Parts: sequence; C-alpha cells; structure tokens
Amino acid sequence: MGAALYIALEKKIAGIDTMIDGKMLSRAEGPLEATAKRLGVRPLMEFFSVSADEASDLLGEDAAGVEIPAAQWFSAEEGLKTVDALVGDADASPELRAAKDDLLGCQRVLREAQKHGVRWHLAIDF
Repeated sequence: MGAALYIALEKKIAGIDTMIDGKMLSRAEGPLEATAKRLGVRPLMEFFSVSADEASDLLGEDAAGVEIPAAQWFSAEEGLKTVDALVGDADASPELRAAKDDLLGCQRVLREAQKHGVRWHLAIDF
C-alpha cells in the first residue's frame, strides 16, 4: 500500500474534488526536494503539517498524553510557486516524471484554493 501525500484544505470548497493519488509524491520526496532546492523554491515537505485530528488518526491510542502543536496553514500562492516550478521540471528525470500526475493534481487543487482564499498544508495518509 505505502504512504501517500495529499493537500489538506483549511476548509472545504463546495464542488471541488481535492483527491489526488499522492503515492508517487511520497516515493519521489528526495528527488522533489533536491529539484526544489536547485530551482530556488521551497521544498514541498516544508509545507507538511498535521492537525490534532490528523495526528490522532495517525497515532491512534499512542496519541494519548502527547502534546500536538497546532497545524500550520499556508497560502495557496506559496504552494503554487513550488508546485509550478516542479511541474515545469518534471520531465527532467524518471523520478519526477513518475510524480508528474500527482504534481498536476496538487496544482489543480491549489489553484482552486487560491481562487477561494483557502489555506492548505501537505498531509500524509498510510
């Protein structure tokens, strides 16, 4: 099965499908970070955060007694700078090419978030 990265929106946008597969984003995390640094944009994983609910889902019973910091939320514009740059360079290597569909999905969701003024963060599903 494996881990999948996805965009969590601060609030739901009516009529917008935010679903992306995200498995290739997770698998290509290293090459994506190296490419972002080379392109001079913020690495995608720097947008990673979890809400208390997401952390409880991930940790299950282990969450009891753990202090979980508040989720960080980012503007869609910040995320689009990174995602647009990565999409533009996605054909440069096999690892990035494999993640291109996920990146395009992120780009689609972030553009909708930008239109509606909704903040986001990167989240993980196992």
